[in-house]
Amino acid sequence: KQLDKDIINNLTPIFKETIFKILEQDENAILYLQNYNQGINNKHLIEMYKELETYIIRTFKVEKGRPIGYGATPCPDNGIIAIIALGYGDGFSTRFQGSSIKFKGHKGVIVGRVNMDMAQIFFKKEAEKDLITGELFRVWDHDQKNFLHFAEESGVIAYELFCQLSSRIPRIYSLN
Repeated sequence: KQLDKDIINNLTPIFKETIFKILEQDENAILYLQNYNQGINNKHLIEMYKELETYIIRTFKVEKGRPIGYGATPCPDNGIIAIIALGYGDGFSTRFQGSSIKFKGHKGVIVGRVNMDMAQIFFKKEAEKDLITGELFRVWDHDQKNFLHFAEESGVIAYELFCQLSSRIPRIYSLN
């Protein structure tokens, strides 16, 4: 496949090598990188599987207006807060406040300021039975539509979501 040379030249050496290995394995591979150039969203072809997982470390019921997290952000409604083990120390930016995350079919919203080691996700009451302390929590997965939506809501380009993740987040590369 012929890829835009400017895109390839701007990638880190490890990422370039990974892309070429993926393309050697599967000529149909397509990875979407978003490039915001003067406010225009350009999608460039290359496919990569991506997901970010952590754990729910606590859940609790919350009433509308209750202050949440640093900065005491008022809770938007009655519902459930799931605290996840992921924060700005991991590269999960404080800019993500207000962005939505889907979990088991429920829409959650990041409320309160993202802390160094954790973030608070608000869910409506109906999600309570699906939010279990200690359970794996997928922040984003292989669904490019949800991933790109998260990037757009957060005001960052998709590639930046990967680049800002710190060394505290293990990377697992797979060609399968």
